[in-house]
Amino acid sequence: MLDKDDEEAEEEASPNKKTSVVTPNKKDEYIEEDKMLDIAEKCFMRIAEAIIAHAITVRDAFKKHITKDETSGDDYLSPQGFLEGVK
Repeated sequence: MLDKDDEEAEEEASPNKKTSVVTPNKKDEYIEEDKMLDIAEKCFMRIAEAIIAHAITVRDAFKKHITKDETSGDDYLSPQGFLEGVK
């Protein structure tokens, strides 16, 4: 017999688990994870189309927000930089 902790662990490990998220505007409206992924994909497609339409590279579009890692020398884009670049 499973206790409450075991049931919660089993639910978290389930690959088919559907999760819902409360939208910021309406507390009673929920969006399933699959729908959220579809929305995010459409947003990324619009970003890609805008970059192509302006005939620039991704690096050019985000160049103000790209930082060089001093230890490895690699370039990276922070989450905040990504959001600012998208805006």
